[in-house]
Amino acid sequence: MKRVSYLVKPASSQCNMRCAYCFYADVAGRRGRASYGVMTRDTARRLMEAALEEAGPGGGVTFAFQGGEPTLAGLDFYRWFFSETRALAGSVPVDFSVQTNGLLLDGDWCALFREHGVLTGLSIDGAPQLHNALRRDAGGRGTYDRARRAMDLLRRHGVPFNVLAVLTAQSARRPEALWNWLQREGVGYVQFIPCLAPPDAPAPWALTPRGFSGFYQRLFPLWRRDLEAGRFVSVKLFDDLINQFLLGRATACGITGRCAVQNVVEADGSLFPCDFYALDPYRMGSVWEEARPFAAQSFLTEGREYAQAEPCRSCRYLSRCGGGCKRMKDSVCFENGVCRYAELLDRLLPPLLALAANWVRTPGG
Repeated sequence: MKRVSYLVKPASSQCNMRCAYCFYADVAGRRGRASYGVMTRDTARRLMEAALEEAGPGGGVTFAFQGGEPTLAGLDFYRWFFSETRALAGSVPVDFSVQTNGLLLDGDWCALFREHGVLTGLSIDGAPQLHNALRRDAGGRGTYDRARRAMDLLRRHGVPFNVLAVLTAQSARRPEALWNWLQREGVGYVQFIPCLAPPDAPAPWALTPRGFSGFYQRLFPLWRRDLEAGRFVSVKLFDDLINQFLLGRATACGITGRCAVQNVVEADGSLFPCDFYALDPYRMGSVWEEARPFAAQSFLTEGREYAQAEPCRSCRYLSRCGGGCKRMKDSVCFENGVCRYAELLDRLLPPLLALAANWVRTPGG
């Protein structure tokens, strides 16, 4: 069975917020055309047809909507997209997810998401002072209260959601505050997304490898304490490490150092391999034209030199890590010739895998 997935940007890089650290705003600013507008229904229908053709009989399709802010495409667009996809798919299973800042969500949005089983990733950076410092709207106002309201709406309507929190240099120094907020708000699933500096410029909010390693080393005992007390929270990195080192499955892009094409679809139908690389030189064609496989191959094969040099070449984790994601390595791996990710694995893996192995051995676990 072939499962295909597409990361769709129906409103391109347009957003109703002006987050200081927004990587996609930086990516869009480096293209000949920063925004491709809003996806038309003709383009969306062609995408559906291409995805279903690729999946074939017995396959399945996933559409994940991101931005910019994907809800700017409008409620009617999604009503049509969901129903049209299911009509075209017939018996082929189709899943939907969306990553949103939550500012536009209301009862109608939530009812639609629940009807179609849309897994929702809500971007919120934790406690108000952490969130409002860098996540402001176009008028410069903090957005925590509106994002928090969106969380209440999703719960009230029974929409499955997880929290996506950008891990900045500032928040990485406050793991206790973040964890207390997660527990107080009853969040069951969280992904901490490393905050990246632009490729050619420093940024005061960008995460450093030392900050990344230190954050998770301090977070782990808080997580374990609450786990043992019966208060489980799924932390994406811990889940990924268990899957990779205990179960032999790669569940995060780039965790093995081998890039995979993510099939990013811009609003005009242009295809890119990854949203870090939704740039003109990496354009792989579009849903309207013949694909350019050489562009994808170039993306997959370039930038591997760092895994062939020290400290990677002699690292005990090289066979599993492969040097890591080439875009994230400066934020989570190398610092002054030291790999902080290897340092983190040394500290984290023994107790984490011991806990996970016990779950596996426990009947019903």
